[in-house]
Amino acid sequence: MSQNDWKRQKVQDHKFDFIDVDDYIDNSPWRKFKYSLVFAMVIKGILIYCADLWTAVNLLVSQQWTSTLGVNQGGQIAFQSLTITFEVYKWIFAACIVLSFILLAWDMKKAVAIIQSRDISYAFTTMIAYRYYAIKSYAHFCLFSKIHSSKKQIDDIAFFCFFTFRGWKRLMFADGPRQVINGIILITLISGHWKSNGLAIWDYGFPDAL
Repeated sequence: MSQNDWKRQKVQDHKFDFIDVDDYIDNSPWRKFKYSLVFAMVIKGILIYCADLWTAVNLLVSQQWTSTLGVNQGGQIAFQSLTITFEVYKWIFAACIVLSFILLAWDMKKAVAIIQSRDISYAFTTMIAYRYYAIKSYAHFCLFSKIHSSKKQIDDIAFFCFFTFRGWKRLMFADGPRQVINGIILITLISGHWKSNGLAIWDYGFPDAL
């Protein structure tokens, strides 16, 4: 075989078309238990988005705080020199929730392209495509589990960094602002109670609930 012939040879892509996923089926109870967790995580994700949608609708139709915890007499949340009115709180939360759905739609669009490509590596590193194939068949889940178990510790670190930086838009713009406001409310609530009651946490009725 000449050097030019060798260069013209093509290496087949790592796609599902070139393997039999049934060869990787593992019928152990532990593997089946982990498979059930995939469905639990999908259901959890759907419920979270439903809760976010419900929260956004309630905020947009409301004109005042639904709870007075952490809210001063002026109807604001005051933290040092920062004050947050209900209008600011409402629109920040609603915008973050809307953005999370936009990012979800974008991720789903990319996942559809990956699913159509039938590429194993892309499917393994894309959560939506991963869960799609896992729910599609138990054999696909076993294949992904086999790939996962073959990773080394350095691979786990690399994947952690990969997924962390990959979700920076959601963290910075969809989740971050909401968590900051929730943190401010929590700090304000604890600070106000500390000033008035010190360590008397039983004023919240915890012993009565025991």
